[in-house]
Amino acid sequence: MALPLVLAAGVASAVSLPAAPAAAQRAVASADVGPVPLPLPTPAASPTPTSRTTSRSDLTAYRGLGTWLDAYDWSPEFGGTTVPGDLDEMARRGVRTLYVQAAKKSPKSPGDLLSPKVLGQFLVRAHADGMQVQAWYLPTFDEPAVDARKVDAVLAFRSQGQAFDTFGLDIEWRNGVADVAERNRRVVALSRHLRAKAPALPLSAIVVAPVVTDEVNTHFWRPFPWADLAPLYDVWQPMGYWTDRKSSSKWSDAYTSTQANLHLLRRDLHQPAAPVHAIGGVGATQSQAEGFVRAAREEKALGGSLYDWPTTPGARYPALRKVPR
Repeated sequence: MALPLVLAAGVASAVSLPAAPAAAQRAVASADVGPVPLPLPTPAASPTPTSRTTSRSDLTAYRGLGTWLDAYDWSPEFGGTTVPGDLDEMARRGVRTLYVQAAKKSPKSPGDLLSPKVLGQFLVRAHADGMQVQAWYLPTFDEPAVDARKVDAVLAFRSQGQAFDTFGLDIEWRNGVADVAERNRRVVALSRHLRAKAPALPLSAIVVAPVVTDEVNTHFWRPFPWADLAPLYDVWQPMGYWTDRKSSSKWSDAYTSTQANLHLLRRDLHQPAAPVHAIGGVGATQSQAEGFVRAAREEKALGGSLYDWPTTPGARYPALRKVPR
């Protein structure tokens, strides 16, 4: 997923920065690219979900504070060091939803899912800690059948009878299909496939920050198929990585960037009240965390999260817990 975006044949019934590649993708997005945890309350116990929600209108997973894990953070296939036991600390810091990359197109991950046994452990442990879990996948669009198969595998995945609460499609990869019209056709086709496979599941579109596509580099992905995607997704997660901007750019300011991203996204959708969960990062200083939260509250976001868990200092969470919820 762009360092600021969301199960398997043969495993469906099983019990189931160093910068990620998306970092390089973000670097192309613009000519403007730059370079002790406090005591926390114990979260209240909540029922352990054994199956996903059955209503598109249930956006619980996007309210309040979340955190992100990509393949490089947690999957043994990619040397990840975050383990399921770390979810207890996430919950103590106030995290309500884990956004975890569940599949990846890579020779290191020949199956449809990333490390399915460990993935299942993350899912079950997060539910036990009272957290919801969104699985996400970054399609490359050059092999539509592969993208569809991986999406299907994520949706089918179960561990101890438990399923993911939501799904997010990370729509940012351009290198697989250079022609914009054809890429858009494939984005829409995969999104329609996803919606048909999960008609009652809340779905998120994890999208490149509109500050990038509308302001910094208007040639990055234009036109983007907002109108075709709008009815297929229930919530939007713009990847607002202010640390991708040079320090001299106004978009390096966390408050300014976040506020603009949410405003521009709703303008592009022609939906002034579109449900949005803000993403910021990568990592954050104290003032950046405070500015991010202030913008998310002023723009009436459902919630917010910083990309990603390993790069967000524990001392930032008292400020981050003030995101809308």
